[in-house]
Amino acid sequence: LKKSPPPWTDVHTQVAKQIKIYAKEIPCLHLASPLAFKIVETDASDIGYRGILKQLVDDKEQLFQYKSGTWNHAQKNYVTIKKEILAIVLYVQEFQSDLLNQKFLIRVV
Repeated sequence: LKKSPPPWTDVHTQVAKQIKIYAKEIPCLHLASPLAFKIVETDASDIGYRGILKQLVDDKEQLFQYKSGTWNHAQKNYVTIKKEILAIVLYVQEFQSDLLNQKFLIRVV
């Protein structure tokens, strides 16, 4: 591949431009605000799970913490609803220092 690389075409140029557009739209992490309303967003699939902790500042959601993981062998056999509930429990525990003594919203996507 190094000795004879494939020719660069217009398709490659368009893909590179699209990647640059997507990269500019990626949300960056913000610093946690202790007084802001928090949102725990979770998702679970057959492979694994993810959790995002957001805060509401000036009516805008700001991402400030995230985590993901994979299920162990036994957890892979759980039904979907049990995986979704387990993801909620895992992330409320994971983010508990930011959620302690505060009201927060749990959003399952």
